[in-house]
Amino acid sequence: MPRITFRCPASAFRNKCAEGRCPVRAEYGDDMNTAHYFDYAAATPLRQELVELYPEYCRLYSANPHGTSVFNNLSRRAIVESGEALLDFLDIPPAEAEVIWCSCATEALNLAILGWQPPTTRFSLIVDPTAHPAMLEPSLHRATCSPEARLVKLAADKGGLLPQIPAGLQDAKAAMLCLCHLNNETGILAPTVALSQAMRAACPATCLCLDASQCLGRVALPWTSAQVTLLALSLRKAGGPQLGVLIRRRNCRLSPLWYGGGQQDGLRPGTLDAPSIALVKPLLNLLKQEQADNFHKLSALNTALRQELSVAGQGRWEILTPPTAPPSILSVRLPGYDAGVFVRLLAQAHGFQISSGSACAAESPAPSHVLTAMGYPPDFARQVIRLCLSPAHTLEDIRNLVQAIRNTLDDY
Repeated sequence: MPRITFRCPASAFRNKCAEGRCPVRAEYGDDMNTAHYFDYAAATPLRQELVELYPEYCRLYSANPHGTSVFNNLSRRAIVESGEALLDFLDIPPAEAEVIWCSCATEALNLAILGWQPPTTRFSLIVDPTAHPAMLEPSLHRATCSPEARLVKLAADKGGLLPQIPAGLQDAKAAMLCLCHLNNETGILAPTVALSQAMRAACPATCLCLDASQCLGRVALPWTSAQVTLLALSLRKAGGPQLGVLIRRRNCRLSPLWYGGGQQDGLRPGTLDAPSIALVKPLLNLLKQEQADNFHKLSALNTALRQELSVAGQGRWEILTPPTAPPSILSVRLPGYDAGVFVRLLAQAHGFQISSGSACAAESPAPSHVLTAMGYPPDFARQVIRLCLSPAHTLEDIRNLVQAIRNTLDDY
C-alpha cells in the first residue's frame, strides 16, 4: 500500500483555519460542487429554496413553541402543520400515528428501540444484521440490559436480507422486528412486507421498527402493508434541515429516554427548533412536485453509471448493487485496492467526494459489517466504494466521475 501525503495535514488545517484561511475553500471554493459530490447517502446539502426561506422563518418563529402567547402559538402552529404535511406525504392517517421530532434519525431509533414497552417482560429482538449501527447498537444494548430479552439476527446473503424468519420464534410472547428498509451501503431494499407478515404469523404481538433514513423522497414506504409500528426518518438525507423524525403508531407504548420539560407528551423533552421544523412543509411540497421526475432521472443516471463503469473497468470492477434495486445508491468493488485509501486519493487528486461505506463507520479499521453479514470475506469488504446519485447530476458528471476513478486507480 503506498504512503499517502495529504496536501493539508490536520495541524496545518487547524492553523490555517485559526488564521481565517480555510484550506478547503482555497482548494474547491465556497460552495460544494454538486458535479463532484457523490455522497448523498451520508448527507444531502440543504436545498437552496430552504436556505432562502430560513432567515425569514427565524424571524417569524423565534418564540418558544411551548409557551402560551400568540407568538408562541405561531411557532407551535408551524410545527403542527409540518407534522401534518409529513403524515400526508407518507399517506399515513393522522388518527393512526403521531410525529415525534428528534435531532436526527439515530436519536429516533434509540427512542424507538430503547423506549419500546413490550406487553410482556419476556420478548425477542429480531434484528437486521445489515442495518446501520444506529439500529444495531441500541438493539444490542436493549438485549444486554433486559435479562429476559432474546436477540436474534436475521439471515442474509449476497442479495441482501432473506425473506424468512429464524426458526424457534413461535413461542415468543412479544417481539420487536428491527429492519433497515433501504440499505445505506448497498442500496438494496429489504423484503420488509414479507418479513413483517412472517413475523406476525409466528408472533402476533410484533412491533415493527423500520429505519427509513434513506427513503424520504426516494422510495415508497410500506406503512400499511407492513403494519409499521415505529418509523424513523432523516430530513437531512432529503435536502432538509438537520432533523430526525420518529412516527409512532398510536397503540404503541413508549417510555422516554430522558426527562425535563415534558414536551412532546413527555416522550422527548426539550424545546423544539421551530424555524427548522417549519422548513419541513415546503421541503415536502418540493419533493411531492419532483418525485416522479426525480425517479426517472435517477434511473437514467444509474443505467449510465453502470455502463460507464463496465466499459472503463473492462469487467474488473464488480457492481454489487443489483439492477432491480432503487437507483440512488451503487456499491462497487475495486479488486486489489483499499477503498478507504482510494476515496482519499480521489478527493485529493480530482475533488470528487464518494465514500467507502457508511460515514458513521468511516473512522473504523474494521471491514463493513453490512458486507460481512452478506457473506463477503473481510478483504473483499475493504475494497468496496459507495456512489450516491442525485437528480442534479448530469451524464457529463457521470462520465467525469468514472474517468477520475480510472485515473486515480492508474496513479494508485
